[in-house]
Amino acid sequence: MLTKTIARESTTVQVTHLQEAAETIRDNALSAARSRLPVRQQEADLAGLLQIPVFLNSFKYGLAEGATNVIIANDGNVQAVYLFEESTNPDSETEEALAPDMNVHLLLLVDSNSAALDAFIESLDRTLTELVRELPSPLLAKRTSILNVIPVTQEDADNKQGYGALLSSMFARPVKLWARKVQG
Repeated sequence: MLTKTIARESTTVQVTHLQEAAETIRDNALSAARSRLPVRQQEADLAGLLQIPVFLNSFKYGLAEGATNVIIANDGNVQAVYLFEESTNPDSETEEALAPDMNVHLLLLVDSNSAALDAFIESLDRTLTELVRELPSPLLAKRTSILNVIPVTQEDADNKQGYGALLSSMFARPVKLWARKVQG
């Protein structure tokens, strides 16, 4: 793994490229979420913003976009990336506010499953989760994981097996974040 050493106030810290990528994901997601707010709210205190569901949803979407970019840069086996919701929030029927689900659920359409991709995703999740836990939010402080990334093959999608069935679902179709361009 490539690392670089940074000296900070008499402490030496090893920073990996994955650490830098995760910091970029988090920081870009926060910036994008701020930019989607009305101008008067954009400079508000981060602790306050992290209590606003619209801000949290935008932040979560930014995390999904950033994680997608890092994953596709790392593995050419990934053909497409989809964002999906694990379950529907019943708030509209109960009229009670539920804590937002801060897990970023991604489906990766891959040529084949690989241990290397699984290990990379696990490392990215661990690193990103540590950084998200540093944010001033009780909702995020206790997170043990932030990414729920599920690789599925084209065969799974064609046969509607497991999570592959979501790719052709009429009711819970995921949002395509990225797809490899077909050369030809």
